[in-house]
This record gives sequence, structure tokens and C-alpha cells, in this order.
Amino acid sequence: MPNSLETQIRQAMKTGSAFTVEFDQSLNQKSPGTLSVFLHSMNGGVRIDLDSGNHGESAKILWLPWKQGELQTLQPGSISTPDTLFFTYYLSGCKVFAGRSGPIWHIDAPVDAAQFWRRMTSDEWMEDWVTGTDRAVAYLHRAGQRENLWKLSEYLEGPAPSTYGSGDLGQAVVGGIVSGPQQVDLYRYATTSSGSSPWSPLTYGDQRRKK
Repeated sequence: MPNSLETQIRQAMKTGSAFTVEFDQSLNQKSPGTLSVFLHSMNGGVRIDLDSGNHGESAKILWLPWKQGELQTLQPGSISTPDTLFFTYYLSGCKVFAGRSGPIWHIDAPVDAAQFWRRMTSDEWMEDWVTGTDRAVAYLHRAGQRENLWKLSEYLEGPAPSTYGSGDLGQAVVGGIVSGPQQVDLYRYATTSSGSSPWSPLTYGDQRRKK
């Protein structure tokens, strides 16, 4: 449908427009992967939940939940149908780490870099990443956090990660559009007390694995 809410979300991401997305907390009870949801039009954006409510628009999205104190992982095998929308729950101090053609992780705010790196390296995609070689990854954390919560320079060498917020305040929404098998083009916007920024790409950059 040309003017569907799904289409409006994709257009906002691709054109860098302001278009907010809100999530019902019940989405976090669902496992990572394809999820049937309903999109509800709001002023300047949409709300995504599991209830059709009053004329909600049905959709299938790729979903990555948040879990307190944990890493949640969307595996690349779930990423297949072009133009499918991807979303993860609000980042309020949380981190997102994604490999091009690899998994996408939502990392809870208090989980420090040493902890989540150790847990991620048990993943098959990470096990196949040979020390001394490059892979394209996207990494987003909140600006102003203590370095031990996000800094990966002990393990990776490459461009600095992307950030949202400032002074350890602020929230972000990360979404994306499937561009092919195991490929998601990622986008994000930030929310502060003064409002929400437009969507912008969350870019992948080559990182060299050090250990």
C-alpha cells in the first residue's frame, strides 16, 4: 500500500525525516525474530503493539527485545525478506552492536564491555572472525557513559562508535530495513527533553579484531 504506515516508516528512514516510533512494553515478552504486530498512527509517527485496537495496520517486523541485565541477539538466519522493517526496544543507556551479515545485539546499559564482549565471542559469527582481520560492524552507545561500559579498543581497532544523547542522558530508537539475505540497513534517531531528531543512518565501519 503506497501510503501505509510501513511505507511511511521506510520513507522517513531513507529520506532522513522526523517520524517517531513508540513500542508497547509487551513486545519485550517476545523472542527475537519475525513478529506479527499492529501499527497505530499517532501525531508525527506510529505506535507498535500486539493488539489490533482501533483499526491497527497489521505488519510483520523483525524484532529484537530488551531484557534487563542481558544481551538479546537477532541471528542473521532470521534476516531474509527484503523491505522487512527491523526494530529493537528503546535504548536508554543500552548499546547496539551489529555485524554486517551477522547478528544484531541489544546490550543492557549496566553490562560492561568486558562482559558483553566475552558473551558475544561465543557466537558462531564471532568465532569465525579471525584475529587480525576486518569486519564491518555498527556500534551505538550513549555519550557520556563510563568508558568501561562501552569502550572496545582492547578488542577492536577502527573508527570510533556512534553515539546518542549527551552527559549520559537521552534515549534512542534503532530500526532498519532488510536489504537482502542477512543484510539490514540500520537507522536511528535520538530523543531528548526538547524533542526527537530526524532518522539518520547507523553506519557500518571496518573494525580489525585484536584478540
